[in-house]
Amino acid sequence: MQSVYTEPKYVVRWKAGKLFPPGQVFDPLTLKIQSEYIFTLAQQGKVFMAGPFADGSGAMTIFNIDDEAEILSIINNNPAVVSKIVAADYVLWKPIDWQKFGEATKHK
Repeated sequence: MQSVYTEPKYVVRWKAGKLFPPGQVFDPLTLKIQSEYIFTLAQQGKVFMAGPFADGSGAMTIFNIDDEAEILSIINNNPAVVSKIVAADYVLWKPIDWQKFGEATKHK
């Protein structure tokens, strides 16, 4: 069976850091330091998709990156992380091409 997986991508979950203002909702659009950094990375073609969680608890960025050293560099050079306003964790994601899955397993 052909692979139904597409290129792996790193997913970063952004959340409030130690110096995040108490009581403030986490919204990357109002966190200028965070939104400008992600926008710069998007202009470089490194961002697949990004946005906040609906409950205001944080945000997620899916990167067009499959190299752990590069994703660590991106996280550690984020000015919002450096200033401890934002914290992050990450995981390598293996997206499935559901069209290929259907074709490979005869689901139509």
